Parts: sequence; C-alpha cells; structure tokens
Amino acid sequence: FCKDSGRNPQHNIVSFDNILISLLNTLTASTLEGWSDVMYDASDAFSLYLARLFFIILVIVVGLFVFKLVLAVVFIKFDSTKSAVFETQTFMARAQNG
Repeated sequence: FCKDSGRNPQHNIVSFDNILISLLNTLTASTLEGWSDVMYDASDAFSLYLARLFFIILVIVVGLFVFKLVLAVVFIKFDSTKSAVFETQTFMARAQNG
C-alpha cells in the first residue's frame, strides 16, 4: 500500500516500519502533542481515511481516557504512601517521647 521512497519523514522518526518507532509514535499521539503531524504523515503514506480514523480513535480513547485513569491511580498510590509515611513518623515520635 505504501510507496517505498527509502526514507521516512522527520529524519526517520515518524514511521510504523519498526515496532519501537511505532510505539514511540503511538505514545506521541496519546500525549496529544504533535499527533496531527504524525497523522498527516501516515495519511500521506497509507490511506487518508484509515489513518485519520486510527488517530482520532487513539486520541479519544488513550489521550482522554486512559491517561486520566493512569493519573488517578498514581494520585491514589501517592496519597496512600504519604499517609503511611505520616503514620510511621507519628508512631516514631510517640515511641521517642514516651
């Protein structure tokens, strides 16, 4: 489907030829930073409608839902760790004083 020109856009950074580079491009799109450039490059290389559909679904599902879920889990874990440290410090202070 793709035209083989021997080079990829942006100094071989934007491509889906390699699994690591494609994961990097997917991560870039999911952070909502610069995803439209990758989408346009993919639509030029493969298919206009399939590439746009893929990236729009990726942005909606991953960018707006999964990242907020991950941030919520990190926040809950940080809060529980902070509470545990506070309880340990309180216990240690009581043991030293009494």
